[in-house]
Amino acid sequence: MRRNVGGGMAKTLGLLACLALAGCGPSNPLDERVSARTSLDYTMWRTRIADRLQAAEKEELDAMVEEVRLGIMVGGKASGSDAINDALRQEIDGRTVREVLADGCGKKWQRLDLEKRRMDELIERDSHLRFKEGDTESRAFVDEQVGKMKLRSAEIALELQTVERRLTELGVTRRPEPIPEPKGTVAPAPVVEEPDEAPQRLPTTN
Repeated sequence: MRRNVGGGMAKTLGLLACLALAGCGPSNPLDERVSARTSLDYTMWRTRIADRLQAAEKEELDAMVEEVRLGIMVGGKASGSDAINDALRQEIDGRTVREVLADGCGKKWQRLDLEKRRMDELIERDSHLRFKEGDTESRAFVDEQVGKMKLRSAEIALELQTVERRLTELGVTRRPEPIPEPKGTVAPAPVVEEPDEAPQRLPTTN
């Protein structure tokens, strides 16, 4: 009885080839490098990596890629849909998933930090507004708005803490640099009490 030696050898070689291919990529999907040289490259890579990520990880990856996109727009690196997409692909192409997540988290921290600083400046400004005597309606409205802004500021503070913890998990040890705020972004607008009577002018002499 003859054995099919050739067939067995082919199966063995095929199995070894599959194992070799499986071992080429990193075991941790966060160490996988993004392929985004073209839109098609990224679409194909995103489809492939999705099979290796948990649902929460896929959601986080998409969210952080959007944060990178927002950073490009806010930083004025590109304008227009096509140019922004090109800049985005250049930003993430060749980087590991972990690096993209860290970059997105850093940009999210900068965005939230800027929002909180602006919110706190508005709170400080509006908390010291002055009203005409008896204008309780305006005072109540401003107090309500200040209360809402304080709640939002507290929410942002919690979000910042969450982002900072995630950055630590991703191996980032330094906090991102805050985005400088342009001067005059929040102009002071105090409502001063108006006098009941216009001030009298002093007489002038010729």
